[in-house]
Amino acid sequence: MRLPVLSQPKLCASPLRVTDLRYRDAASGLDAQLAQASVDVGVLALFGGRVAIQDLRASDIHVALTSVASPAEPPSAFSLSPPIDLIVERLRIARAAIT
Repeated sequence: MRLPVLSQPKLCASPLRVTDLRYRDAASGLDAQLAQASVDVGVLALFGGRVAIQDLRASDIHVALTSVASPAEPPSAFSLSPPIDLIVERLRIARAAIT
């Protein structure tokens, strides 16, 4: 006897919702605010060594960049390459500003 599968179970509560997030780093002159975000992650992709973001929605993003004094020592090597493969299938941003 076979049971029909009516829907796929989700391994974790999804999507993840975040509100009123703020990040400040005075050393680099970064001040970022996010009013709302919703992230739906494909958990099974983690087993393949990658992060799959199926749907990312964000609104009211404000990023303020300020100048900071130069450090006495040269900065270390920095790369924007993530240490794991990152796949974003759908991205929606409403109201974003960088000043």
